[in-house]
Amino acid sequence: MVKIDDSQRADELGRFFVSLKDRPLEPDDPAYVPDVHVETSGDPIKDLARQITWDQGGGTYLFTGQRGTGKSTELRRLRRDLKAQGCTVFLLDMSGYLLETEPIEIGDFVISLMGALSDEVEHLYQTAPAARSYWQRAVEFMHTEVAVKEFSAQGLKLELKGNPTFKEKIQAASRNNLSALVRDARRTGRRLIGRCCRLARCHAGHLGQRRPTMSRT
Repeated sequence: MVKIDDSQRADELGRFFVSLKDRPLEPDDPAYVPDVHVETSGDPIKDLARQITWDQGGGTYLFTGQRGTGKSTELRRLRRDLKAQGCTVFLLDMSGYLLETEPIEIGDFVISLMGALSDEVEHLYQTAPAARSYWQRAVEFMHTEVAVKEFSAQGLKLELKGNPTFKEKIQAASRNNLSALVRDARRTGRRLIGRCCRLARCHAGHLGQRRPTMSRT
């Protein structure tokens, strides 16, 4: 038996921790463990799926939990269950867009959220959701309304995620333009959702399926 001191043990544990990939699991992943969050009172994911499909007018639902408890993994199960019921689901993993170690403000959150939705639509249907992506619209807004000009659409996406100094600059610049930024995001969102509905109906018709309903999670 090889003995190691505390320092070596700490190094080994550190390497082991780094080697573990903290990633959401799909329900069909071999590593996925079912029913972890099912309690005697019921399955929260099935309850949430039922509520979403029943709520024809749309709704907002809060799904919370401590970091690492499986929220992102269980939301992927929710996506699977909703798709099985004919819904078109856009799952936006904001960890790929937000710099979570720094404070988040409304301005950078709105830009990141709309950009993530634009990316997800393009990924799902393999076509641009509009003549211009939201990232391009956001850059034009920043150039004309906020007078921040030293970045491109791709640069905006990458810098918001990885550059704290740039993120702070965008936050400071957008504070005095929040109303205009939110109005532009709403207009873009309405156009984007309309485009999503048309794409979903065309896609369902091509596959000979019933037309799906739109659900937001």
